[in-house]
Amino acid sequence: MPFEICAFSVPKRDSTPLENQDAVLPRGPRAHGRRHFPWSQRVASKNGRVIIGIADGATEGILSGEWANITLKTLSKSKCEVRNEEDVVHLLSQAIATWKRFQRLRTLNGARSLTALPKWLEDHSIDQGAFTTACVGWFGDDNSWIVASVGDSCVFQERHGKLISAWPLSLSSEFSNSPYLLGSQASNNRDLSAHIKVFRGNWEDSDHFYFATDALAFWVLKQHEQGNLPLRDLKQFSDGYPDEFSDFVAKSRDSGEIRNDDTTLIRAQFSPESR
Repeated sequence: MPFEICAFSVPKRDSTPLENQDAVLPRGPRAHGRRHFPWSQRVASKNGRVIIGIADGATEGILSGEWANITLKTLSKSKCEVRNEEDVVHLLSQAIATWKRFQRLRTLNGARSLTALPKWLEDHSIDQGAFTTACVGWFGDDNSWIVASVGDSCVFQERHGKLISAWPLSLSSEFSNSPYLLGSQASNNRDLSAHIKVFRGNWEDSDHFYFATDALAFWVLKQHEQGNLPLRDLKQFSDGYPDEFSDFVAKSRDSGEIRNDDTTLIRAQFSPESR
């Protein structure tokens, strides 16, 4: 049961790709040690499912991009069955344990600087923790799917040109400047299980799925509320034309429709074996 997955991402205005704090799952190709966007690839199911996700590392902590990647990698453990909020909490506790190992290895290895901050400030910031939102979907060979989310990264399901589900937010008015963030330190995750949102549904072979970080997700819902067809616009982008998505984001920022933030899109659809 393969899926065709396309990923697009642009950093904040006046930032470099290395400063982009968003993360995607699957991680996609890398060029010269750097993440490469846009890209597309065909992903086959493993243990009966395909796992797709997006995460938005927050500016509240340094190395939030690394924390976003750790979170997605942990949630992608294909042997773990995700059925409810408790299963997600269990996986996220493993992600926090990975961050603790990262901290310990930095201490043992001499704490090589990873940022431009003074060493004492970098150490303090890492001890305080990093933060991210996340939205991950598990797509089963039986045409069922389950999605778990923390914060305001979203997924949209389109069928025959119509938006049939939006998760975890379905109205542009539900976005705020202070979404719940998953912290790399357990002490920062007050009432975590209450902020994990889980949705179950079914998908058809013709469905398209769009995962988006908050700036783009807000735009999708706002456009939809105004009677436009935003998912049709997002369907046109191709990795064969690398500037299309970045040009769209730049124009939308200039018009005030998309705020200046790291902006990431994953588009996914079922891809029959015969292709």
